[in-house]
Amino acid sequence: MEPVHTPPATASTTRKPRLLILVDGTNFQASMREAGLEYSIDFPRLAHQLAKSVDGGAILVKLRFYAAASANREVRKREAVLFDVLRRSSATELVEGWHERKQCSQCRAPYHREKETDVNLAVDLVDGAHRDKYDVALVISADSDFVPAIERVRTVTKIRDGVPAQKRVVWGHFPHQAHVKRIERASGETFLLTDKLLRTCKRHNLNRSDK
Repeated sequence: MEPVHTPPATASTTRKPRLLILVDGTNFQASMREAGLEYSIDFPRLAHQLAKSVDGGAILVKLRFYAAASANREVRKREAVLFDVLRRSSATELVEGWHERKQCSQCRAPYHREKETDVNLAVDLVDGAHRDKYDVALVISADSDFVPAIERVRTVTKIRDGVPAQKRVVWGHFPHQAHVKRIERASGETFLLTDKLLRTCKRHNLNRSDK
């Protein structure tokens, strides 16, 4: 199945839209595992591929990847390679949160909770719309906590090509996440992240990054 994108009939065709891609990193990696996709993604390449696919061709602003380095030392070593690629590519940007050490109130076992990543994504989504940093935001996450931010963005209108243009949000999701209707309704537009598409962005050389 090819990626599915349903742009509104009123979308401007005078010039290509500016596309900002916002990836909920932890959610993305978990979704890959849930979908049974046992390979890693070259995110700079994915950024360019998505820009080609949305609206038949968009101007890539940036792919922002929101994540916090793991509290686990071995996992953190593996993450360091990905994070370095994200930092070095002009197509991508790493937005880091952090992990708060917590303790279970019942068993007293220690655990860590990721902090700030969701807030950072939501702030960038809303702030970017008001500051006219993009025309279309592709939000890749199945977390319905982003619904209020998505709804807020779609109320923002800026002048483009001499006419008012409403900011748009496209929900990027895996096939098995189609049941998350709250995000679909809030966005109004969807983009399907298929295995066929993602395999074109499979990471082979961890030290390579597209510019």
